[in-house]
Amino acid sequence: MSETVSTDHREAFDSSLEETADTLVPRPLSTDELYEALARANRDELVALADLILETPSSLELVAGPSVVSSPIRLSMPGGTGTVVIGHVAMTSCEVSLDGVRGDGIRSGRSLEASIAAAICDAEVERDGKFVDRVHDLALATLRQLHLNEERRALATQLTKIGDE
Repeated sequence: MSETVSTDHREAFDSSLEETADTLVPRPLSTDELYEALARANRDELVALADLILETPSSLELVAGPSVVSSPIRLSMPGGTGTVVIGHVAMTSCEVSLDGVRGDGIRSGRSLEASIAAAICDAEVERDGKFVDRVHDLALATLRQLHLNEERRALATQLTKIGDE
């Protein structure tokens, strides 16, 4: 029989996660954290922020892409005997130059506009532009939400019980 848990318990858990959300991601972000956050940020918010950045006088050059590529998903074999490809995932990558400063963007799937937006936001941080705080805020919010989602998923798994009791 499976055990059920009251929604009060879940609400308390969600509340405690939200209270500690500000401590989940350190600031300033590392380059890798920023890159991951821009890769996974809400598409509409990311594109809107890139549009805001481009409203200021600046020169934008599309250096490479956006291009959709297929990347293998590899699984390590036991005993260090190598890896095996278990599938492929589509990704869109892009490189821009914003006022001569390089920015890179990558998104999962076929996401041309969002990969350009991610690259613009990356370049804005690299050049320490006017909207660097807005980019960091979006990145922090994204990483916090990803962490909360992982915690909720872990709770759901923990609350699921299979067996004869």
